[in-house]
Amino acid sequence: MDPFVYDSEEFRAELRGRPHEAGEVAFLRSIVRPGMRALDAGANRGVTAVALSRQVGPTGHVHAFEPVPEFYDGLNENLARNGAANVTAHMLALSDRTGPIRFHKHGGASGITAAEGAEEIRVQATALADFFAERAGERIDLLNLD
Repeated sequence: MDPFVYDSEEFRAELRGRPHEAGEVAFLRSIVRPGMRALDAGANRGVTAVALSRQVGPTGHVHAFEPVPEFYDGLNENLARNGAANVTAHMLALSDRTGPIRFHKHGGASGITAAEGAEEIRVQATALADFFAERAGERIDLLNLD
């Protein structure tokens, strides 16, 4: 996973070369306000999780979900590198049920859909209802689902 420093010129240049990520970050920055509580599913290396962290600020919180172990490690490294203390990383996929599911990893991406040459792996998943049943009273203002 590529490390990044969110507020650096190198990262801004990287985003200019990745229109999908750049658009997603710009959109989130336009709608997220301080104090919000967000959920970022498919966090990968943490680009949107860090963007959300910056926007919600110290009074908000982000739950970032990434089920692929090496992507989860990269997510945690980038959260630490960017001082995103208001983000909780979960090594889980979101699904319609809680338990192990089949997932496909291909290059730097992953998902439930098989792609040419993808590696099939088993990951742990949680249903949103189950996740929030353990966190009674916690609200979520924004779902960012990749």
